[in-house]
Amino acid sequence: MPARTTQVVAVLAVLAVGLAMAAGIAAAGPASPRMPSVADHARAAKVLRHVDPSRTVSVSVTLRHDHRGVLRRLHRGDTGRISRAQVIRRHGATDADIRAVRRWAAAHGLRSRVGRLRTRVIITGPAARMAAAFGVRLRHHRARTGRTYVAATPPVQVPRQIAGPATGVAGLSHAPPPVRPTGSGTSQGATAPAPQAGGSPVLGGCATGVAMDMTPQGWGFPVTPLGIAQAYGFDGIGNGASYPTQSMAILELGQNYNPSDVAQYQADCRFSPGTTMVTQVNMPGAQTLVGTRENGEAQLDAQWAAALAPAGARVAVINVDYRSPSWMADFMEQAMALPNLTVASISYDASEVQSQGAATTPPEEYVQFQHGVQMVAAMGITVVVASGDQGSMGPPLTACSASYPSYGLPGQASVNWLGASPGSTAVGGTMWPGFIRPASETVWSQPAGFGPTPFACGAAGGGGGQSVVSARPPWQAMAGAGIAGTKRLVPDLSLLAGAPGFATIMNGASSITQGTSAGAPILGAAVMRINAERLAAGRKPVGFLNPLLYGPLAPTFRDITQGDNDVFGNGICCTAGPGFDMASGLGSPDIGKWPALIP
Repeated sequence: MPARTTQVVAVLAVLAVGLAMAAGIAAAGPASPRMPSVADHARAAKVLRHVDPSRTVSVSVTLRHDHRGVLRRLHRGDTGRISRAQVIRRHGATDADIRAVRRWAAAHGLRSRVGRLRTRVIITGPAARMAAAFGVRLRHHRARTGRTYVAATPPVQVPRQIAGPATGVAGLSHAPPPVRPTGSGTSQGATAPAPQAGGSPVLGGCATGVAMDMTPQGWGFPVTPLGIAQAYGFDGIGNGASYPTQSMAILELGQNYNPSDVAQYQADCRFSPGTTMVTQVNMPGAQTLVGTRENGEAQLDAQWAAALAPAGARVAVINVDYRSPSWMADFMEQAMALPNLTVASISYDASEVQSQGAATTPPEEYVQFQHGVQMVAAMGITVVVASGDQGSMGPPLTACSASYPSYGLPGQASVNWLGASPGSTAVGGTMWPGFIRPASETVWSQPAGFGPTPFACGAAGGGGGQSVVSARPPWQAMAGAGIAGTKRLVPDLSLLAGAPGFATIMNGASSITQGTSAGAPILGAAVMRINAERLAAGRKPVGFLNPLLYGPLAPTFRDITQGDNDVFGNGICCTAGPGFDMASGLGSPDIGKWPALIP
Protein backbone atom coordinates (compact mmCIF):
# COMPACT_ATOMS: atom_id res chain seq x y z
CA MET A 1 0.00 0.00 0.00
CA PRO A 2 1.22 3.53 -0.63
CA ALA A 3 2.43 5.17 2.57
CA ARG A 4 -0.03 8.06 2.24
CA THR A 5 -3.16 5.96 1.70
CA THR A 6 -6.12 7.44 3.53
CA GLN A 7 -7.34 5.23 6.33
CA VAL A 8 -11.07 4.76 6.01
CA VAL A 9 -12.89 2.85 8.71
CA ALA A 10 -15.56 0.51 7.39
CA VAL A 11 -17.78 -1.56 9.63
CA LEU A 12 -19.58 -4.29 7.69
CA ALA A 13 -22.54 -6.32 8.79
CA VAL A 14 -22.84 -9.86 7.51
CA LEU A 15 -24.81 -8.67 4.50
CA ALA A 16 -22.97 -5.36 4.71
CA VAL A 17 -24.29 -2.98 7.33
CA GLY A 18 -28.02 -2.53 7.22
CA LEU A 19 -28.94 -5.76 5.49
CA ALA A 20 -30.71 -8.52 7.32
CA MET A 21 -30.76 -9.65 10.90
CA ALA A 22 -29.34 -13.00 11.93
CA ALA A 23 -31.21 -13.40 15.17
CA GLY A 24 -31.75 -16.26 17.61
CA ILE A 25 -34.88 -17.94 18.87
CA ALA A 26 -35.32 -18.43 22.59
CA ALA A 27 -35.50 -21.87 24.10
CA ALA A 28 -38.33 -20.53 26.23
CA GLY A 29 -39.95 -17.16 26.76
CA PRO A 30 -43.03 -15.06 26.10
CA ALA A 31 -45.01 -15.56 22.94
CA SER A 32 -43.71 -13.54 20.02
CA PRO A 33 -45.94 -11.25 17.96
CA ARG A 34 -47.22 -12.56 14.66
CA MET A 35 -44.91 -12.08 11.68
CA PRO A 36 -46.42 -10.63 8.48
CA SER A 37 -47.40 -13.33 6.03
CA VAL A 38 -47.14 -13.31 2.25
CA ALA A 39 -50.86 -12.42 2.21
CA ASP A 40 -50.13 -9.46 4.50
CA HIS A 41 -47.47 -8.21 2.06
CA ALA A 42 -49.93 -8.62 -0.79
CA ARG A 43 -52.62 -6.58 0.98
CA ALA A 44 -50.12 -3.84 1.84
CA ALA A 45 -48.74 -3.60 -1.71
CA LYS A 46 -50.09 -1.17 -4.30
CA VAL A 47 -51.08 -2.62 -7.66
CA LEU A 48 -49.38 -0.61 -10.40
CA ARG A 49 -50.21 -2.13 -13.78
CA HIS A 50 -50.42 -5.35 -15.72
CA VAL A 51 -47.15 -6.87 -16.90
CA ASP A 52 -46.28 -6.42 -20.57
CA PRO A 53 -47.37 -9.73 -22.17
CA SER A 54 -44.04 -9.99 -24.00
CA ARG A 55 -41.90 -9.42 -20.90
CA THR A 56 -39.74 -12.42 -20.01
CA VAL A 57 -40.43 -13.87 -16.56
CA SER A 58 -39.30 -17.06 -14.86
CA VAL A 59 -40.13 -19.45 -12.07
CA SER A 60 -38.17 -22.26 -10.44
CA VAL A 61 -40.09 -25.52 -10.08
CA THR A 62 -39.03 -27.89 -7.31
CA LEU A 63 -38.69 -31.49 -8.47
CA ARG A 64 -39.61 -34.54 -6.46
CA HIS A 65 -36.36 -36.13 -5.31
CA ASP A 66 -34.87 -38.12 -2.44
CA HIS A 67 -34.11 -35.23 -0.08
CA ARG A 68 -34.88 -37.41 2.94
CA GLY A 69 -32.16 -39.78 1.82
CA VAL A 70 -29.76 -36.84 1.59
CA LEU A 71 -30.68 -35.78 5.14
CA ARG A 72 -30.04 -39.30 6.39
CA ARG A 73 -26.55 -39.09 4.87
CA LEU A 74 -25.91 -35.80 6.64
CA HIS A 75 -27.26 -37.07 9.94
CA ARG A 76 -24.99 -40.10 9.99
CA GLY A 77 -21.99 -38.28 8.54
CA ASP A 78 -21.98 -40.48 5.45
CA THR A 79 -20.82 -37.79 3.02
CA GLY A 80 -18.18 -37.63 0.33
CA ARG A 81 -17.99 -41.41 0.07
CA ILE A 82 -19.50 -41.66 -3.38
CA SER A 83 -18.86 -39.43 -6.38
CA ARG A 84 -20.80 -36.24 -6.96
CA ALA A 85 -22.40 -37.78 -10.03
CA GLN A 86 -23.55 -40.74 -7.91
CA VAL A 87 -25.09 -38.42 -5.30
CA ILE A 88 -27.08 -36.69 -8.02
CA ARG A 89 -28.07 -39.98 -9.64
CA ARG A 90 -29.17 -41.57 -6.35
CA HIS A 91 -30.89 -38.59 -4.77
CA GLY A 92 -31.83 -36.25 -7.63
CA ALA A 93 -35.06 -36.35 -9.64
CA THR A 94 -35.72 -39.20 -12.03
CA ASP A 95 -35.52 -38.81 -15.80
CA ALA A 96 -39.24 -39.50 -16.04
CA ASP A 97 -40.17 -36.69 -13.64
CA ILE A 98 -37.86 -34.25 -15.40
CA ARG A 99 -39.36 -35.14 -18.77
CA ALA A 100 -42.88 -34.66 -17.43
CA VAL A 101 -42.20 -31.12 -16.22
CA ARG A 102 -40.26 -30.09 -19.32
CA ARG A 103 -42.92 -31.48 -21.66
CA TRP A 104 -45.57 -29.51 -19.79
CA ALA A 105 -43.50 -26.34 -20.13
CA ALA A 106 -42.89 -26.92 -23.84
CA ALA A 107 -46.59 -27.55 -24.43
CA HIS A 108 -47.25 -24.03 -23.10
CA GLY A 109 -44.56 -22.45 -25.26
CA LEU A 110 -42.13 -22.01 -22.35
CA ARG A 111 -38.41 -22.76 -22.23
CA SER A 112 -36.92 -24.92 -19.49
CA ARG A 113 -33.62 -26.15 -18.19
CA VAL A 114 -32.68 -28.57 -15.43
CA GLY A 115 -30.60 -27.41 -12.48
CA ARG A 116 -27.19 -29.05 -12.09
CA LEU A 117 -28.28 -30.85 -8.93
CA ARG A 118 -31.46 -32.23 -10.55
CA THR A 119 -33.63 -30.82 -7.77
CA ARG A 120 -35.46 -28.18 -9.86
CA VAL A 121 -36.41 -27.03 -13.36
CA ILE A 122 -36.14 -23.35 -14.28
CA ILE A 123 -38.99 -22.30 -16.60
CA THR A 124 -38.79 -19.07 -18.61
CA GLY A 125 -40.96 -17.35 -21.16
CA PRO A 126 -43.24 -14.43 -22.07
CA ALA A 127 -45.49 -13.22 -19.27
CA ALA A 128 -48.63 -13.98 -21.27
CA ARG A 129 -47.70 -17.63 -21.73
CA MET A 130 -46.50 -17.99 -18.13
CA ALA A 131 -49.77 -16.54 -16.85
CA ALA A 132 -51.82 -18.85 -19.05
CA ALA A 133 -49.80 -21.92 -18.05
CA PHE A 134 -50.24 -21.33 -14.33
CA GLY A 135 -53.71 -19.79 -14.50
CA VAL A 136 -52.76 -16.47 -12.93
CA ARG A 137 -52.66 -12.74 -13.66
CA LEU A 138 -49.27 -11.03 -13.51
CA ARG A 139 -49.07 -7.43 -12.33
CA HIS A 140 -46.46 -4.98 -11.11
CA HIS A 141 -46.70 -4.03 -7.42
CA ARG A 142 -45.05 -1.58 -5.07
CA ALA A 143 -44.41 -2.64 -1.49
CA ARG A 144 -44.59 -0.19 1.41
CA THR A 145 -40.80 -0.16 1.41
CA GLY A 146 -40.85 1.24 -2.14
CA ARG A 147 -39.65 -1.98 -3.75
CA THR A 148 -41.34 -2.82 -7.06
CA TYR A 149 -41.84 -6.38 -8.21
CA VAL A 150 -43.99 -8.71 -10.31
CA ALA A 151 -46.39 -11.05 -8.52
CA ALA A 152 -49.15 -13.45 -9.46
CA THR A 153 -52.82 -13.44 -8.50
CA PRO A 154 -53.81 -15.92 -7.23
CA PRO A 155 -50.47 -17.21 -5.86
CA VAL A 156 -48.63 -19.55 -8.23
CA GLN A 157 -49.30 -23.21 -7.47
CA VAL A 158 -48.08 -26.47 -9.01
CA PRO A 159 -50.41 -27.22 -11.96
CA ARG A 160 -52.36 -30.42 -11.52
CA GLN A 161 -50.89 -31.82 -14.77
CA ILE A 162 -47.44 -32.05 -13.16
CA ALA A 163 -48.43 -32.51 -9.51
CA GLY A 164 -46.23 -35.32 -8.24
CA PRO A 165 -43.14 -34.77 -10.38
CA ALA A 166 -43.25 -31.11 -9.24
CA THR A 167 -43.67 -30.27 -5.56
CA GLY A 168 -43.45 -26.46 -5.42
CA VAL A 169 -42.93 -23.23 -7.36
CA ALA A 170 -40.59 -20.39 -6.39
CA GLY A 171 -41.01 -16.93 -7.88
CA LEU A 172 -43.72 -14.43 -8.88
CA SER A 173 -44.60 -14.12 -5.19
CA HIS A 174 -45.48 -11.24 -2.86
CA ALA A 175 -42.89 -12.47 -0.37
CA PRO A 176 -40.21 -9.83 0.29
CA PRO A 177 -36.69 -10.66 -0.87
CA PRO A 178 -34.87 -12.67 1.82
CA VAL A 179 -32.11 -10.08 1.97
CA ARG A 180 -31.92 -6.43 1.07
CA PRO A 181 -30.30 -5.56 -2.26
CA THR A 182 -26.95 -3.85 -2.16
CA GLY A 183 -26.86 -0.13 -1.63
CA SER A 184 -25.83 0.14 2.00
CA GLY A 185 -22.78 -2.02 1.51
CA THR A 186 -20.43 -0.32 3.93
CA SER A 187 -20.92 2.14 6.71
CA GLN A 188 -18.23 4.62 5.83
CA GLY A 189 -17.08 6.81 8.68
CA ALA A 190 -14.60 9.55 9.31
CA THR A 191 -10.94 9.00 8.61
CA ALA A 192 -9.39 6.94 11.39
CA PRO A 193 -6.58 8.41 13.48
CA ALA A 194 -3.15 7.61 12.08
CA PRO A 195 -1.11 5.13 14.16
CA GLN A 196 1.36 6.81 16.46
CA ALA A 197 5.10 6.55 15.90
CA GLY A 198 6.29 3.09 16.79
CA GLY A 199 2.80 1.67 16.33
CA SER A 200 1.63 -1.08 14.02
CA PRO A 201 2.05 -0.58 10.28
CA VAL A 202 -0.94 -2.78 9.49
CA LEU A 203 -3.64 -0.52 8.06
CA GLY A 204 -3.60 -1.58 4.42
CA GLY A 205 -0.32 -3.45 4.78
CA CYS A 206 0.40 -6.35 7.12
CA ALA A 207 3.03 -6.70 9.81
CA THR A 208 3.67 -10.35 9.05
CA GLY A 209 5.83 -12.15 11.52
CA VAL A 210 5.75 -9.55 14.32
CA ALA A 211 4.02 -9.51 17.66
CA MET A 212 1.63 -6.75 16.60
CA ASP A 213 -0.27 -9.27 14.50
CA MET A 214 -1.43 -10.96 17.68
CA THR A 215 -1.70 -7.91 19.95
CA PRO A 216 -3.47 -4.98 18.29
CA GLN A 217 -3.36 -1.85 20.43
CA GLY A 218 -6.92 -0.56 19.92
CA TRP A 219 -8.74 1.19 17.10
CA GLY A 220 -6.47 1.78 14.16
CA PHE A 221 -4.60 -1.49 14.78
CA PRO A 222 -6.72 -4.31 13.32
CA VAL A 223 -5.73 -7.96 13.22
CA THR A 224 -4.14 -9.36 10.03
CA PRO A 225 -4.39 -12.75 8.27
CA LEU A 226 -1.25 -13.97 10.03
CA GLY A 227 -2.67 -12.83 13.37
CA ILE A 228 -5.90 -14.75 12.77
CA ALA A 229 -4.03 -17.87 11.60
CA GLN A 230 -1.84 -17.74 14.70
CA ALA A 231 -4.78 -17.10 17.01
CA TYR A 232 -6.66 -20.16 15.77
CA GLY A 233 -3.63 -22.37 15.28
CA PHE A 234 -3.60 -22.95 11.51
CA ASP A 235 -0.59 -20.81 10.52
CA GLY A 236 1.54 -23.97 10.32
CA ILE A 237 -0.89 -25.92 8.10
CA GLY A 238 -0.79 -25.89 4.29
CA ASN A 239 2.33 -23.74 4.00
CA GLY A 240 3.84 -25.56 1.04
CA ALA A 241 4.59 -23.89 -2.28
CA SER A 242 2.49 -26.27 -4.40
CA TYR A 243 -0.67 -28.32 -3.81
CA PRO A 244 -3.35 -30.04 -5.90
CA THR A 245 -5.98 -27.63 -7.20
CA GLN A 246 -9.10 -26.94 -5.15
CA SER A 247 -11.71 -24.20 -5.37
CA MET A 248 -13.73 -22.06 -2.96
CA ALA A 249 -17.03 -20.47 -4.05
CA ILE A 250 -18.02 -17.19 -2.37
CA LEU A 251 -21.55 -15.80 -2.59
CA GLU A 252 -22.10 -12.12 -3.38
CA LEU A 253 -25.29 -10.19 -4.14
CA GLY A 254 -24.70 -7.44 -6.66
CA GLN A 255 -21.06 -6.92 -5.67
CA ASN A 256 -17.71 -7.31 -7.39
CA TYR A 257 -14.33 -7.12 -5.68
CA ASN A 258 -11.68 -4.67 -6.87
CA PRO A 259 -8.91 -6.75 -8.53
CA SER A 260 -6.17 -4.22 -7.74
CA ASP A 261 -7.14 -4.25 -4.05
CA VAL A 262 -7.05 -8.05 -3.91
CA ALA A 263 -3.66 -8.15 -5.65
CA GLN A 264 -2.29 -5.53 -3.25
CA TYR A 265 -3.71 -7.36 -0.25
CA GLN A 266 -2.08 -10.63 -1.29
CA ALA A 267 1.24 -8.81 -1.78
CA ASP A 268 0.98 -7.15 1.64
CA CYS A 269 -0.76 -9.74 3.79
CA ARG A 270 -0.15 -13.24 2.42
CA PHE A 271 2.34 -15.01 4.70
CA SER A 272 2.47 -18.37 2.88
CA PRO A 273 4.37 -19.20 -0.33
CA GLY A 274 2.60 -19.00 -3.65
CA THR A 275 -0.58 -17.16 -4.57
CA THR A 276 -4.31 -17.74 -4.79
CA MET A 277 -6.16 -17.16 -8.07
CA VAL A 278 -9.27 -15.00 -7.56
CA THR A 279 -11.90 -14.78 -10.29
CA GLN A 280 -15.22 -12.97 -10.65
CA VAL A 281 -18.29 -14.83 -11.92
CA ASN A 282 -21.22 -12.55 -12.75
CA MET A 283 -24.40 -14.52 -13.28
CA PRO A 284 -27.03 -13.28 -15.77
CA GLY A 285 -28.86 -10.21 -14.45
CA ALA A 286 -26.51 -9.61 -11.53
CA GLN A 287 -25.86 -5.98 -10.69
CA THR A 288 -22.18 -5.11 -10.34
CA LEU A 289 -20.45 -2.57 -8.15
CA VAL A 290 -16.71 -2.22 -8.70
CA GLY A 291 -14.65 0.54 -7.12
CA THR A 292 -17.64 1.93 -5.20
CA ARG A 293 -18.52 2.35 -1.55
CA GLU A 294 -20.94 -0.57 -1.82
CA ASN A 295 -18.57 -3.43 -2.68
CA GLY A 296 -17.30 -3.93 0.87
CA GLU A 297 -18.57 -7.47 1.38
CA ALA A 298 -16.94 -8.71 -1.82
CA GLN A 299 -13.70 -6.94 -0.90
CA LEU A 300 -13.56 -8.47 2.57
CA ASP A 301 -14.42 -11.99 1.40
CA ALA A 302 -12.03 -12.01 -1.57
CA GLN A 303 -9.08 -10.44 0.25
CA TRP A 304 -9.16 -12.64 3.33
CA ALA A 305 -9.79 -15.83 1.36
CA ALA A 306 -6.93 -14.97 -1.01
CA ALA A 307 -4.52 -14.20 1.83
CA LEU A 308 -5.30 -17.35 3.82
CA ALA A 309 -5.97 -20.06 1.22
CA PRO A 310 -3.11 -22.45 0.36
CA ALA A 311 -0.90 -22.08 -2.70
CA GLY A 312 -2.62 -22.93 -5.96
CA ALA A 313 -6.14 -22.57 -4.59
CA ARG A 314 -8.83 -20.85 -6.64
CA VAL A 315 -11.38 -18.46 -5.17
CA ALA A 316 -14.46 -17.73 -7.30
CA VAL A 317 -16.55 -14.73 -6.24
CA ILE A 318 -20.00 -15.61 -7.60
CA ASN A 319 -22.23 -12.57 -8.00
CA VAL A 320 -25.88 -13.63 -8.31
CA ASP A 321 -28.99 -11.72 -9.31
CA TYR A 322 -30.85 -11.21 -6.03
CA ARG A 323 -33.99 -10.50 -8.09
CA SER A 324 -33.98 -14.10 -9.33
CA PRO A 325 -36.73 -16.21 -7.74
CA SER A 326 -34.10 -18.66 -6.57
CA TRP A 327 -30.75 -16.86 -6.27
CA MET A 328 -29.73 -19.15 -3.41
CA ALA A 329 -30.12 -22.28 -5.53
CA ASP A 330 -28.51 -20.42 -8.46
CA PHE A 331 -25.39 -19.91 -6.33
CA MET A 332 -25.15 -23.53 -5.22
CA GLU A 333 -25.45 -24.78 -8.80
CA GLN A 334 -22.93 -22.28 -10.16
CA ALA A 335 -20.52 -23.29 -7.40
CA MET A 336 -20.81 -26.91 -8.51
CA ALA A 337 -19.48 -25.91 -11.93
CA LEU A 338 -16.11 -24.95 -10.40
CA PRO A 339 -13.23 -27.40 -10.83
CA ASN A 340 -12.46 -29.36 -7.66
CA LEU A 341 -14.84 -27.40 -5.43
CA THR A 342 -14.14 -28.16 -1.75
CA VAL A 343 -15.58 -25.12 0.12
CA ALA A 344 -18.53 -22.73 -0.29
CA SER A 345 -18.56 -19.53 1.79
CA ILE A 346 -21.70 -17.46 2.48
CA SER A 347 -21.57 -14.17 4.39
CA TYR A 348 -25.16 -13.06 3.89
CA ASP A 349 -28.17 -13.57 6.09
CA ALA A 350 -31.84 -13.03 6.63
CA SER A 351 -34.16 -13.67 9.52
CA GLU A 352 -35.63 -17.15 9.27
CA VAL A 353 -38.97 -16.02 10.62
CA GLN A 354 -39.03 -12.94 8.40
CA SER A 355 -38.52 -15.19 5.40
CA GLN A 356 -41.14 -17.65 6.59
CA GLY A 357 -43.73 -15.12 7.72
CA ALA A 358 -46.79 -16.47 9.46
CA ALA A 359 -46.97 -19.51 7.19
CA THR A 360 -46.68 -22.99 8.68
CA THR A 361 -44.14 -23.97 6.03
CA PRO A 362 -41.15 -22.02 4.70
CA PRO A 363 -41.35 -20.35 1.28
CA GLU A 364 -40.30 -22.41 -1.71
CA GLU A 365 -37.20 -20.24 -2.28
CA TYR A 366 -35.97 -21.36 1.14
CA VAL A 367 -36.81 -25.00 0.42
CA GLN A 368 -34.84 -24.96 -2.82
CA PHE A 369 -31.78 -23.49 -1.11
CA GLN A 370 -32.02 -26.13 1.62
CA HIS A 371 -32.13 -28.87 -0.98
CA GLY A 372 -29.09 -27.40 -2.74
CA VAL A 373 -26.99 -27.05 0.42
CA GLN A 374 -27.86 -30.55 1.54
CA MET A 375 -26.96 -32.09 -1.81
CA VAL A 376 -23.65 -30.22 -1.91
CA ALA A 377 -22.81 -31.22 1.67
CA ALA A 378 -23.63 -34.85 0.87
CA MET A 379 -21.05 -34.66 -1.91
CA GLY A 380 -18.37 -33.90 0.67
CA ILE A 381 -18.16 -30.12 0.26
CA THR A 382 -17.77 -27.83 3.27
CA VAL A 383 -20.41 -25.07 3.40
CA VAL A 384 -19.67 -22.28 5.90
CA VAL A 385 -22.15 -19.50 6.69
CA ALA A 386 -21.75 -16.39 8.84
CA SER A 387 -24.37 -16.31 11.62
CA GLY A 388 -25.17 -12.59 11.44
CA ASP A 389 -24.36 -9.27 13.11
CA GLN A 390 -27.50 -8.10 14.90
CA GLY A 391 -27.42 -10.55 17.79
CA SER A 392 -30.06 -13.05 18.80
CA MET A 393 -33.22 -10.95 18.68
CA GLY A 394 -34.98 -8.29 16.67
CA PRO A 395 -34.54 -4.63 17.63
CA PRO A 396 -36.96 -2.94 20.07
CA LEU A 397 -40.40 -2.07 18.73
CA THR A 398 -39.33 1.56 18.38
CA ALA A 399 -36.22 0.91 16.28
CA CYS A 400 -35.43 -0.14 12.75
CA SER A 401 -38.67 -1.89 11.83
CA ALA A 402 -39.37 0.53 8.98
CA SER A 403 -35.83 1.12 7.75
CA TYR A 404 -34.63 -2.46 7.96
CA PRO A 405 -37.62 -4.77 7.49
CA SER A 406 -35.47 -7.84 6.87
CA TYR A 407 -34.21 -7.76 10.45
CA GLY A 408 -37.30 -9.64 11.45
CA LEU A 409 -40.14 -8.45 13.63
CA PRO A 410 -38.86 -6.23 16.47
CA GLY A 411 -38.34 -8.28 19.59
CA GLN A 412 -38.86 -11.62 17.83
CA ALA A 413 -36.22 -14.32 17.80
CA SER A 414 -35.06 -15.83 14.53
CA VAL A 415 -31.84 -17.36 13.26
CA ASN A 416 -30.20 -16.80 9.88
CA TRP A 417 -31.94 -19.30 7.65
CA LEU A 418 -28.88 -19.67 5.40
CA GLY A 419 -26.89 -20.88 8.41
CA ALA A 420 -29.67 -22.97 9.96
CA SER A 421 -29.55 -25.60 7.25
CA PRO A 422 -28.34 -28.99 8.51
CA GLY A 423 -25.80 -28.87 5.68
CA SER A 424 -24.27 -25.53 6.76
CA THR A 425 -21.62 -24.81 9.38
CA ALA A 426 -22.71 -21.59 11.10
CA VAL A 427 -19.90 -19.30 12.33
CA GLY A 428 -20.71 -16.99 15.24
CA GLY A 429 -18.76 -14.01 16.53
CA THR A 430 -16.35 -13.20 19.35
CA MET A 431 -14.33 -10.19 20.39
CA TRP A 432 -10.95 -9.83 22.06
CA PRO A 433 -11.23 -7.82 25.29
CA GLY A 434 -8.66 -5.05 25.39
CA PHE A 435 -8.08 -5.71 21.66
CA ILE A 436 -5.66 -8.49 22.65
CA ARG A 437 -6.64 -12.11 22.23
CA PRO A 438 -6.79 -13.90 25.60
CA ALA A 439 -6.87 -17.64 26.13
CA SER A 440 -10.60 -17.49 25.42
CA GLU A 441 -12.53 -14.71 23.75
CA THR A 442 -15.89 -13.37 24.86
CA VAL A 443 -19.08 -13.34 22.83
CA TRP A 444 -19.19 -10.42 20.40
CA SER A 445 -21.69 -7.82 21.55
CA GLN A 446 -21.20 -4.08 21.35
CA PRO A 447 -23.47 -1.15 22.22
CA ALA A 448 -24.59 1.56 19.86
CA GLY A 449 -21.83 4.03 19.11
CA PHE A 450 -18.96 1.69 19.94
CA GLY A 451 -16.04 1.81 17.55
CA PRO A 452 -15.26 4.23 14.74
CA THR A 453 -18.70 3.92 13.10
CA PRO A 454 -21.90 2.33 14.44
CA PHE A 455 -23.71 -0.58 12.90
CA ALA A 456 -27.18 -0.18 11.50
CA CYS A 457 -29.65 0.00 14.38
CA GLY A 458 -26.71 0.87 16.64
CA ALA A 459 -25.89 -2.29 18.58
CA ALA A 460 -24.19 -5.30 17.04
CA GLY A 461 -23.35 -8.88 17.98
CA GLY A 462 -23.06 -12.41 16.68
CA GLY A 463 -26.22 -14.21 15.61
CA GLY A 464 -27.39 -17.34 17.36
CA GLY A 465 -30.43 -19.24 18.57
CA GLN A 466 -32.77 -22.05 17.60
CA SER A 467 -34.32 -22.64 14.19
CA VAL A 468 -38.06 -22.76 13.68
CA VAL A 469 -37.69 -24.83 10.51
CA SER A 470 -34.81 -27.32 10.64
CA ALA A 471 -34.88 -30.29 13.02
CA ARG A 472 -31.99 -30.78 15.42
CA PRO A 473 -29.53 -33.16 13.75
CA PRO A 474 -28.32 -36.25 15.63
CA TRP A 475 -24.74 -34.96 15.72
CA GLN A 476 -25.95 -31.94 17.72
CA ALA A 477 -28.18 -33.84 20.12
CA MET A 478 -25.61 -34.33 22.87
CA ALA A 479 -24.21 -30.80 22.74
CA GLY A 480 -27.70 -29.31 22.85
CA ALA A 481 -29.13 -31.72 25.39
CA GLY A 482 -29.66 -28.99 27.97
CA ILE A 483 -31.50 -26.65 25.58
CA ALA A 484 -35.27 -27.05 25.35
CA GLY A 485 -36.75 -27.66 21.93
CA THR A 486 -36.11 -30.02 19.04
CA LYS A 487 -34.73 -27.69 16.36
CA ARG A 488 -31.29 -26.94 14.90
CA LEU A 489 -29.08 -24.73 17.08
CA VAL A 490 -26.67 -22.08 15.79
CA PRO A 491 -23.89 -21.11 15.73
CA ASP A 492 -21.74 -24.23 15.57
CA LEU A 493 -18.54 -22.41 16.54
CA SER A 494 -17.26 -18.84 16.78
CA LEU A 495 -14.36 -16.76 15.46
CA LEU A 496 -13.38 -13.13 15.83
CA ALA A 497 -16.01 -10.68 14.55
CA GLY A 498 -15.76 -7.57 16.76
CA ALA A 499 -12.86 -5.60 18.21
CA PRO A 500 -10.12 -5.19 17.12
CA GLY A 501 -11.54 -5.73 13.61
CA PHE A 502 -9.93 -6.88 10.39
CA ALA A 503 -7.35 -5.14 8.21
CA THR A 504 -8.73 -4.71 4.70
CA ILE A 505 -8.35 -2.45 1.66
CA MET A 506 -11.45 -0.71 0.35
CA ASN A 507 -10.96 0.73 -3.14
CA GLY A 508 -7.38 1.76 -2.45
CA ALA A 509 -7.98 2.97 1.09
CA SER A 510 -6.92 1.19 4.26
CA SER A 511 -9.90 0.07 6.28
CA ILE A 512 -11.02 -1.70 9.43
CA THR A 513 -13.90 -4.15 9.06
CA GLN A 514 -16.03 -5.89 11.67
CA GLY A 515 -18.69 -8.57 11.49
CA THR A 516 -19.22 -12.31 11.30
CA SER A 517 -18.81 -11.84 7.54
CA ALA A 518 -15.11 -12.54 7.95
CA GLY A 519 -15.65 -15.80 9.82
CA ALA A 520 -16.99 -17.72 6.81
CA PRO A 521 -14.05 -17.15 4.41
CA ILE A 522 -11.56 -17.50 7.29
CA LEU A 523 -12.89 -20.89 8.33
CA GLY A 524 -13.26 -21.90 4.68
CA ALA A 525 -9.63 -21.02 3.97
CA ALA A 526 -8.48 -22.92 7.07
CA VAL A 527 -10.34 -26.01 5.84
CA MET A 528 -8.70 -25.59 2.42
CA ARG A 529 -5.28 -25.59 4.12
CA ILE A 530 -6.11 -28.89 5.78
CA ASN A 531 -7.47 -30.18 2.46
CA ALA A 532 -4.24 -29.18 0.71
CA GLU A 533 -2.17 -31.51 2.87
CA ARG A 534 -4.75 -34.28 2.67
CA LEU A 535 -4.97 -34.07 -1.12
CA ALA A 536 -1.19 -34.05 -1.42
CA ALA A 537 -1.13 -37.26 0.61
CA GLY A 538 -3.76 -38.89 -1.61
CA ARG A 539 -6.61 -38.47 0.88
CA LYS A 540 -10.07 -36.96 0.45
CA PRO A 541 -10.97 -33.39 1.50
CA VAL A 542 -12.46 -32.76 4.94
CA GLY A 543 -15.96 -32.42 3.49
CA PHE A 544 -19.09 -31.97 5.60
CA LEU A 545 -17.71 -30.48 8.78
CA ASN A 546 -20.49 -30.64 11.37
CA PRO A 547 -20.34 -34.31 12.49
CA LEU A 548 -16.58 -33.82 12.97
CA LEU A 549 -17.03 -30.63 15.02
CA TYR A 550 -19.39 -32.32 17.46
CA GLY A 551 -17.45 -35.60 17.37
CA PRO A 552 -13.66 -36.06 17.18
CA LEU A 553 -12.92 -32.31 17.01
CA ALA A 554 -14.98 -31.35 20.08
CA PRO A 555 -11.96 -31.51 22.46
CA THR A 556 -10.15 -28.85 20.39
CA PHE A 557 -12.54 -26.05 21.37
CA ARG A 558 -11.87 -23.43 24.01
CA ASP A 559 -15.10 -22.92 25.89
CA ILE A 560 -16.44 -19.36 25.78
CA THR A 561 -18.30 -18.62 29.00
CA GLN A 562 -18.55 -14.83 29.03
CA GLY A 563 -20.87 -12.47 27.21
CA ASP A 564 -24.18 -12.64 25.40
CA ASN A 565 -25.65 -11.66 22.06
CA ASP A 566 -28.86 -10.08 23.37
CA VAL A 567 -27.72 -6.80 21.84
CA PHE A 568 -31.13 -5.11 22.02
CA GLY A 569 -31.74 -6.06 25.67
CA ASN A 570 -34.81 -8.23 25.15
CA GLY A 571 -33.66 -10.51 27.96
CA ILE A 572 -34.51 -13.83 26.31
CA CYS A 573 -31.55 -15.21 24.30
CA CYS A 574 -28.64 -15.94 24.31
CA THR A 575 -25.97 -16.02 27.05
CA ALA A 576 -22.64 -17.86 27.04
CA GLY A 577 -21.98 -20.47 29.69
CA PRO A 578 -20.10 -23.72 30.28
CA GLY A 579 -20.31 -26.06 27.30
CA PHE A 580 -22.32 -25.52 24.14
CA ASP A 581 -24.55 -22.44 24.03
CA MET A 582 -26.47 -20.42 21.45
CA ALA A 583 -24.21 -17.39 21.86
CA SER A 584 -20.90 -19.04 20.90
CA GLY A 585 -21.69 -22.62 19.86
CA LEU A 586 -18.94 -25.07 20.75
CA GLY A 587 -16.58 -22.15 21.36
CA SER A 588 -13.33 -21.01 19.80
CA PRO A 589 -11.40 -23.64 17.80
CA ASP A 590 -7.74 -24.64 17.89
CA ILE A 591 -7.65 -25.63 14.22
CA GLY A 592 -4.01 -26.65 14.44
CA LYS A 593 -5.13 -29.84 16.22
CA TRP A 594 -7.67 -30.79 13.58
CA PRO A 595 -5.51 -32.60 10.99
CA ALA A 596 -4.50 -35.32 13.45
CA LEU A 597 -8.10 -35.92 14.54
CA ILE A 598 -9.94 -35.92 11.21
CA PRO A 599 -10.27 -39.49 9.91
